[in-house]
Amino acid sequence: MLRGDVADVERKLDEAQTLLADAQDDADDSSLGVHYDSSLLTIQTAICYCEAGRADRAVDIYEQWLSGLAR
Repeated sequence: MLRGDVADVERKLDEAQTLLADAQDDADDSSLGVHYDSSLLTIQTAICYCEAGRADRAVDIYEQWLSGLAR
């Protein structure tokens, strides 16, 4: 992923988002990874963009996440 093709990174991030949505639909309190939620995925998405050389996109995502918490 480091300095990789951003389109590949975005495809994998989309896949992760879909997997998370599916897992949340099927989750119960004993599910493996029950602590994993959209906030954590959002922060990790920002990290992925940073590692892929898109720090500008990472900052945008992080700022949006912070502003969502402030509301």
